[in-house]
Amino acid sequence: ATEHSASDKWIFSLSNGTSNDDMSSRQFTGRTSRTSIINVGVVQAVGNGAATTAGTPAKGAFAYMANDTAWASQGAVGFTDTDCSIPIVDRLRVGGQAALGAGTALGGHIRSLRYWPRRLTNAELQQVTA
Repeated sequence: ATEHSASDKWIFSLSNGTSNDDMSSRQFTGRTSRTSIINVGVVQAVGNGAATTAGTPAKGAFAYMANDTAWASQGAVGFTDTDCSIPIVDRLRVGGQAALGAGTALGGHIRSLRYWPRRLTNAELQQVTA
């Protein structure tokens, strides 16, 4: 997303329709993104991406598997977590969070979303966000 600075606007959410089982990324403060994993109502992993300047596209990548998650943005790994469980999810919402109202809509521009059916390495995360 570019030119977006409002807080708590979701970029994407993988969930079961509730905020108790959710893997999501959102605009957090200013032009910083925050990604989190919540399983059965318990926060498993959370971390912030790198801040971007106005007019600069924000590039982020999130990789997950049990006890091995990472988030990278702007070519750098921002956080990793080796003690987390992954929720069972059945839906993807782009530009919002399934369990929350219309007030969570991103209202920005998402150029692309990609999914790989495996846990990318941290080096690969850095490469796809550079």
